[in-house]
Amino acid sequence: MISVEDGINEHGLCVALTFLLSKEIKPGINGGFLVRKVLEECKTTQEAVDLINALPLSSSHNIVIADRSGELAVVECTSQDISVRQDENYVIATNHFLSEHMIKYNNTEDNWYHTRDRYDTLDTCLKANPEVDFEECKNIISGKYGFVCQFKKELHFDTIWSAVYDLNSLYHEICEG
Repeated sequence: MISVEDGINEHGLCVALTFLLSKEIKPGINGGFLVRKVLEECKTTQEAVDLINALPLSSSHNIVIADRSGELAVVECTSQDISVRQDENYVIATNHFLSEHMIKYNNTEDNWYHTRDRYDTLDTCLKANPEVDFEECKNIISGKYGFVCQFKKELHFDTIWSAVYDLNSLYHEICEG
């Protein structure tokens, strides 16, 4: 299953993106095409990281990657620079960079569309229970434990959909709106 911003392939590799306002745009691959290319060509998180590092990128994104073996990464990338964050338990990405090296590329508004609030909710949930199951993932992204998804039409910035993936069975659920 490959959509514009996330997907899973037959090898149990899952890739998703969050976008950031780009300070500079260059010719290259944008986030949507990047997700598709990684899912079509890679089997593991490391292969995905290596591929992204080798490509010319056009804009700013966080690319969240997970594979069946449990290897996780967030590739923070702009058309000028890339940094990879990895952790053994969980990774989180909303609409800002966290790596000290990449912070200079963040939007000037510190909590742009509540990006830090959403990050804090996810971080709090996963620190309390880093071994969440499929149903608990759905509870977290649905807002059961705090603010995660944006649903204010007047801001013209909504969560279009959310997805939960089981990398072993390749089962996934998508919730629109």
